[in-house]
Amino acid sequence: MISVASFREIQQFVLSDKTAGLAWAAVVFGFLIVGTLSYSLYRATVYWLLFFCVASVAGRKGTQQEMDIIRWSNLNKDRNVSKYLTEWGSQVHFMYLFVLLGVLSLFVCQQVGFSPLFDLRWMWALFLVTSVSALVSHYNLHKREQAAFEHDAKLP
Repeated sequence: MISVASFREIQQFVLSDKTAGLAWAAVVFGFLIVGTLSYSLYRATVYWLLFFCVASVAGRKGTQQEMDIIRWSNLNKDRNVSKYLTEWGSQVHFMYLFVLLGVLSLFVCQQVGFSPLFDLRWMWALFLVTSVSALVSHYNLHKREQAAFEHDAKLP
C-alpha cells in the first residue's frame, strides 16, 4: 500500500475533489482484493520454496504438513512450549508478503509509467532489509520450533 501510494498519479486520483469518497473506497477495496489473492498465491507457491530452503539450511527434517501435525498434536498438552511460536510465524509471513507485494507493486507502477514522488532507492533498500530480516527470523523460528517440538514430545 505504501509503495503504490508513493506514485503521483495514485495520489492525484485519490485526492481529486470529484471522486474523493469513491476513490478511497475503490483503493481500499482494491487493496483488500489484491491482498487476499496475493496471500493465497504466496501460501500456495512462494512460501513452499522459502520453507524448503530455510528448513534445509536450519537442518530440519520433514514437510510442512508433518510439522503441522506435530504442532497440532502437542497443542493441548500442559506446559506446551510450541504454541507460543505461532505469533512468530505470523510475523515471518507478514515480512515475506510485505516484500513480495511491495516489489510487485513498484514493478507494476513503473511499468505503467507512473512517476514516483521520491527516490525509490529508499523503498528498494527497505525491501532488502526486510527480506534479510524475514530470512533470519524464519531461520531462528525453525531452530526454536525444533527445540520446542522436542520439549513438547516429552510432555504427558
